[in-house]
Amino acid sequence: MRWLLIWLLLPLAGVAQKLTANDVNRIKLFCTGSFSTSVADTAQLQLLVTKAIWPKRKDGVWIYAEQKAVATLQKQQVWHFYIADDSTLVWQFFDFKEPEKFIGLHQNLQLENSLKVFHLMGKSGCELYLRKKDKNTFAGATDGKECYSLQEGVAYCFSEAVITAARLQIIEKSFNKDAQEIAATNLQFFKKNKSVK
Repeated sequence: MRWLLIWLLLPLAGVAQKLTANDVNRIKLFCTGSFSTSVADTAQLQLLVTKAIWPKRKDGVWIYAEQKAVATLQKQQVWHFYIADDSTLVWQFFDFKEPEKFIGLHQNLQLENSLKVFHLMGKSGCELYLRKKDKNTFAGATDGKECYSLQEGVAYCFSEAVITAARLQIIEKSFNKDAQEIAATNLQFFKKNKSVK
């Protein structure tokens, strides 16, 4: 009976690989730099610039992210990656309480040094739970219906992500109170001058 159970569970063993501290460093490498979407229409072009911040913190990797549509700023966030258990890497998102004060932080050391955790607002329930699929691929999604939205008509959001050395893919879906999907976006950011160590 014991051997039958081991045989049945064997296929599941390769689903999520064990995480190490080196994987957090790989995430930092994959998720920092300059990215852009691949679209023919330049008016629809999305740009993403990211930079690792707070290197002395011991609670994972922190990254500043600034997203633009051509020259118009769309979103600023701070990302936090940390290992939750042997097979789960958590990706948290923080918004700025006063975003205009930190525009261009990736190019301004003074702004970077002045940024503190109390300048940020956490997005509870919107964390992505990533698994290591292979050496260069991390993928996962939010958990359940806990990512609430303040957008009119939207009850909650669901997100999925794939992170590799070459790209960041983020799929976001919005649902109403009846759990019907009402909107979806699928952004793929391709890294410029990618390198893997």
